[in-house]
Amino acid sequence: MKAQKKKAVVLGGTRGIGRAIADALVDIGLDVDALSHRQLDSGDLAQCREFAKTRSGLDVLVLNTGGPPAKPFKDISLEDWERYHRQLFLGFVLIMQNLHINDGGFVFLISSNNMKEPDSNLVLSNAYRIAFSSVFKTLSRDLAAR
Repeated sequence: MKAQKKKAVVLGGTRGIGRAIADALVDIGLDVDALSHRQLDSGDLAQCREFAKTRSGLDVLVLNTGGPPAKPFKDISLEDWERYHRQLFLGFVLIMQNLHINDGGFVFLISSNNMKEPDSNLVLSNAYRIAFSSVFKTLSRDLAAR
């Protein structure tokens, strides 16, 4: 009897680093679904809930997203704050709260931030990426036990 391939999903997996990660996972024998922003917008909370409901039981999940664009603090609108709060923080939180990762599975967060010397044009990116990284670090302890 042939063993079933392990399943992986790469968010933001159709271009750039996400595509390279998806290709590498395929190369090591995983069944990979590389999703574009159009297939799963992490800023659309209804889509995040549906994704978690229908994709549970993954072996590998890669959380990857682009944006936001660089803007000086004074030029960031309330709509920008709300949009990227959902895309870079709340959407990922909903996914992690509701998606089951198989025992022995992995979750990777592809992110960056400027901690030591913040860039004044990356306020949005830093604020939400640092916030989710903190949540993710806490969750990693729980997931590591499995």
